[in-house]
Amino acid sequence: MNKIVAVTVAAVLVIGAAWYGVGRYQSPPSVPTDAGASERSGGQPVAKGGRATSVNSIESIPWARAESHVSGSWFADLRSRADAGDVVAQRDLAEIYQRCSVFSLSPANMYSTLDAYARIRGAPEGAYDDIKKRFAAACSGVDGGQVIPQEAYGNWFERAAAQGDPYSRVAIASRNWSELKPGDYQSLARDVVNSADPEAIFALGDLLALAPETAELAEFKSGMTGPYASYAWGIAACRLGADCSSGSYRMDSLCVNTGICGTGDFEDAIRTQAVPVGQQEALDKAIAEVQRIVGKKPS
Repeated sequence: MNKIVAVTVAAVLVIGAAWYGVGRYQSPPSVPTDAGASERSGGQPVAKGGRATSVNSIESIPWARAESHVSGSWFADLRSRADAGDVVAQRDLAEIYQRCSVFSLSPANMYSTLDAYARIRGAPEGAYDDIKKRFAAACSGVDGGQVIPQEAYGNWFERAAAQGDPYSRVAIASRNWSELKPGDYQSLARDVVNSADPEAIFALGDLLALAPETAELAEFKSGMTGPYASYAWGIAACRLGADCSSGSYRMDSLCVNTGICGTGDFEDAIRTQAVPVGQQEALDKAIAEVQRIVGKKPS
């Protein structure tokens, strides 16, 4: 299967119109997806082949476990903390605004688009029903169901980035990647790796995939070599604690954007649906190289 990637800093899923972000599922990559702070995941590396249970910021966003009667009060509390200057809340607020932006325009239109996707792909009727339910439950209480303008999440990412949040910095860089200077990639990559933030690391892989040949990548260049480099950054980040589980926003996005659905977590999906059986060793080598880079924590 052709490369599906380049997802994850603050991108936006694309269903007819754009709706989700951060790209590891389409080409060219977009801006980052969800974010998880290392202080909540513990920032501890996971050995090759190991999986980590995500306990990061993404878990504070009710997605797979969302219930509409709870999301309203959850959102009000999140907005209050963000307004008070809590950087984690600002980042989470930017993410939930971004995730729900297309839904807020018209839930009915989004549902009909998903149904059309199912028909085109020959999927069973109701194939996307669980995804619809998760969007409805998580997004219905955001700003009381009002339409979410693009500047809503852009402004909150900027506020969090101003306080040094690595994921938000990658999200902004990914939105403006064509304006980055050659040395910007290396500088930001070093900061992200030093942060040990798994969601920012996931997003970084997509940003580095956009880097022009003139970009200064130094110690990161080896991690961007080969056909499976982008997948490797995503899988390494998942092992570090990024939310890549079944039913997560990341997997819902992968399902909608590529038709890869019901395949377990992100690594399972890539191994079974994106990388040929005979190329698994090449993927493992690419993952090992990214883990080496991430574990080294360049200064």
